[in-house]
Amino acid sequence: MFEIKNELLKPIISACGEKAQKIQTIEELSELTKALCKSIKNDTMDVRESVTEEMADVIIMVSQMLIVFDNGKDVKKIIDDKIERTYKRLGLEAK
Repeated sequence: MFEIKNELLKPIISACGEKAQKIQTIEELSELTKALCKSIKNDTMDVRESVTEEMADVIIMVSQMLIVFDNGKDVKKIIDDKIERTYKRLGLEAK
């Protein structure tokens, strides 16, 4: 769905440091959590825009964490397996 080239993110990780980027990821996840909670209480266009902005920040940071925590595991395969399990649990047909 979203692909951010590693060569764009690696210099950011190097400049800021892994620890700082881990902390930034936590902060961005928290901001998305808050925006989503607001959207449950008040689903206005402004709130939706805020959620979208925070999702973009989270995607950028999670993409950096994929680089930081690269352990050779195929994250795409893990994601596919988890989605398949959810489909089975919900009785949905796999696409």
